[in-house]
Amino acid sequence: MGRYFALSMNLPAQHQRYSRESRVKTTKNNILLNNRTGVFVFVALCLMLLTYIVQINSFSTKGYEIKSLEKKITSLKEEQKALQIQSAELQSFQRIQGDTSIINMVPVSTITYIQTTALSER
Repeated sequence: MGRYFALSMNLPAQHQRYSRESRVKTTKNNILLNNRTGVFVFVALCLMLLTYIVQINSFSTKGYEIKSLEKKITSLKEEQKALQIQSAELQSFQRIQGDTSIINMVPVSTITYIQTTALSER
């Protein structure tokens, strides 16, 4: 009905038949559009792949750094324990008692004990 209405109003008809040239031109445009879409999809996939590779590389590098820092922490903790033991040995009573020259003491020659009485024992 629209075609007949267009004819009565001297308007161009909506349902025109395409000539062969216009169909070829339309087909070429569709092929170009499909090629552009394909190139766009290919470029997008390449960018996503590149981003993925960069992230994986970053994660693996950070993992390696974390492992090396954990090893360093472990060795420093062991060194700290060794230093604490050495410090305790150097501060021990036996060391101080054995090294009288540090505190300028003289050894006792005779020991005198105090006698207790019955009153003091209660």
